[in-house]
Amino acid sequence: MSLASVLLKKIPLDANWKITRKDPRLPFLALLWAYILVGITLLGFNRSPWQILFTIGLAAALDMLLHFVFRRRTLLCPLSAIISASSLSILMNYAHGAFLAVLPVFFTIASKYVLTFRGRHVYNPSLAGIVLSLLFSQHMISAAPAYQWGGSPAVAVFIVSAALVLFVFRIGRWPLIVSFLVSYAANVAIRAYITRHHVPPEMLVLGTLTSPAFYLFTFFMITDPGTSPPNPRLQVAMGFLVALIDLILHRFYTLNTIFYAAFVVFSLRFAYLHIHRFVTDKSERGRQSMSTGRHVLAQSAPLILIGVLILIGFRGMYGSQMSGMRNVPFQLRGIPTQHSGLQGRPGDLLAKVDPRMANVGKWLLSVGDGAFVADVNNDGWMDVFLTNPMKHPDDRAALYLNRGAFRFERVPVPVLREIAYHPESRGVIAGALFYDADNDGDPDLLLSLGYGQSRLLRNEFIETGRVQFRDISEAAGITEYTISIDANALDWNRDGRLDILLANAIGPYLRDYDPPRRFNIFQLPPPEYAGDRRMLNVMHRTWHNANNAGPNFLYESRAGECDSICYQKLDNNRIGLEGERWTLDVATTDFNEDGYTDLYLANDFGPDQIFINESGRRLRSVRGPLVGQPGHDTYKGMNASAGDVNNDGKMDIYVSNVHQRLQAEGSLLWLNNGRIDADGYAALEDAAGARNALNEHRFGWGGALADMDLDGRLDILQANGHIDDSYDNLYEGCPDYWYWNDKIGLTAPDTHGY
Repeated sequence: MSLASVLLKKIPLDANWKITRKDPRLPFLALLWAYILVGITLLGFNRSPWQILFTIGLAAALDMLLHFVFRRRTLLCPLSAIISASSLSILMNYAHGAFLAVLPVFFTIASKYVLTFRGRHVYNPSLAGIVLSLLFSQHMISAAPAYQWGGSPAVAVFIVSAALVLFVFRIGRWPLIVSFLVSYAANVAIRAYITRHHVPPEMLVLGTLTSPAFYLFTFFMITDPGTSPPNPRLQVAMGFLVALIDLILHRFYTLNTIFYAAFVVFSLRFAYLHIHRFVTDKSERGRQSMSTGRHVLAQSAPLILIGVLILIGFRGMYGSQMSGMRNVPFQLRGIPTQHSGLQGRPGDLLAKVDPRMANVGKWLLSVGDGAFVADVNNDGWMDVFLTNPMKHPDDRAALYLNRGAFRFERVPVPVLREIAYHPESRGVIAGALFYDADNDGDPDLLLSLGYGQSRLLRNEFIETGRVQFRDISEAAGITEYTISIDANALDWNRDGRLDILLANAIGPYLRDYDPPRRFNIFQLPPPEYAGDRRMLNVMHRTWHNANNAGPNFLYESRAGECDSICYQKLDNNRIGLEGERWTLDVATTDFNEDGYTDLYLANDFGPDQIFINESGRRLRSVRGPLVGQPGHDTYKGMNASAGDVNNDGKMDIYVSNVHQRLQAEGSLLWLNNGRIDADGYAALEDAAGARNALNEHRFGWGGALADMDLDGRLDILQANGHIDDSYDNLYEGCPDYWYWNDKIGLTAPDTHGY
């Protein structure tokens, strides 16, 4: 006989197991599960099925345990806990792994036993779990971003319709719903007017009206029959007060204001109930109630202590990285410009942006600075090429020869001068790749350009004995107009010559025109009629599945068919190089150890892509069907670095990503078991959380793998930061970028693309 069966025989079932078909919680739970299923398969939810199952299972078990310990020695039916945990799975966001869910689950369930009045909980459990997690998780947990719903008004309509049909008519909370919706409409109208110079008013209004999370909050959270007042007048007051406090919080650029506002209102009600009882109820019954309250408080003390210990453990596990650095057996020392000779003075590139793109110009030009190294003159010293697109024209596209002792000498590259001084007509050099294109023994230079034609420069050091580069782009067949920040080289067909993959980060053409026109951020086409906005449809259409950038190009070397260096651009449909993602980085490695180089594409605003090279004939995409698997990642890939991280002889991938209070996502670390041909996507397992590689509380951009301390294990180097007003300090103060980004994230694809 199993332990479970023994316990079931000895512990009586609680009376709450008597559930009828008319119980409004049943359709509500079915509705939540429908949202979850659609979210993890069709929309942009960033929780895996295992995280969701763990969250729900833990909540059910904890509720049953606490009920048995603090209430009655009966076996509770955890239906309410399952509903609360399902809400958490929809409304909360946290990085990889399941352990992070412990904190919101504990706060959610514990609130039912600690924050009580006369034995009944006062706060909606899910609301308590969300707000307390936001306050105490050190931003390791965030509210789920608005864009996880895909920006479709149809989802909001579905939620409202389902709420009206299945739930709202049964609970008698119409005054609360109407009061809140009317008050919040006034709230949005006031904010839309005040912020009209930052975001278009219609964006804020439509974003709110089409936000599924807003309706979940309205119809299912603040209207919880167990925690909202039954009195219609009090319901009206509550709806108005939540909207008012939300408006006040927006004044301080606060994120997640709607949850904090409701939490404040519930807290005021919680305090009022207890103070009113203390002041007015002096009868014997009141004294007994006071005694019961003290008893409940005494019983809750161990639970509060457990919560404190969990919080301390949580902060110790996830906060240690921010509290200080461990001792390492090396030091990095900055080399002053006066010694190194490397420099980058501020430039005026932002001032050249077309005024119609000025509001996003900094965003679209923020990822071009890079440093690239190679021994261009074969003297044994690594030389440096700096792109420096945002810098002074004299400092852009700068090649420095290494003279030893960390001293560098600037070497002119005349073919780049025209680009450096005229980005508005030639484009911006945003990426570089040193590789030996002609197998002559010196590294040539491929330049990824934004808003211009990418360039291939041949290094003629072997032929002439001098460091000089010649532009052979046209002769080599590199003629595409691109908005690119990265390229990589690979011998994709194993013919002994390096081929190149040139990636587009943004769509290089304005597709609303027929035929499409080149997108030049410095000079947009003039409007041809009133209301012409075709030149503005350039942004990502969604935050999790953007597929409106330009195609990536695989150029196959045909050096044997020409005098020097030449390439043939392969047909993407023929070779299987699918998608037009916002590709920021390309990693090359051999995942399946068949001798052919495979690809990992780190894509912003959409899933990363893995392509297995099938003997130099086609590329086979590898993609898992669910969140947390390759191709269903955190949707903000910035960098991809290949290396054997766990020393098992297999090539792994590190992908940097954002981890901020709006988006608690974090970097990825795909460990490869080497059996990708047999196991498919399951051959790659994300271990970023388990191996402390989330890069939490930071915004990660470029990264690299290197053995910095020479201990035989690869370390991670990560560049972090974000845009500010250092180069265009036009106004007093620098508004919170994340606050405004949150508002933009509410918009639908047809709005956001413009």
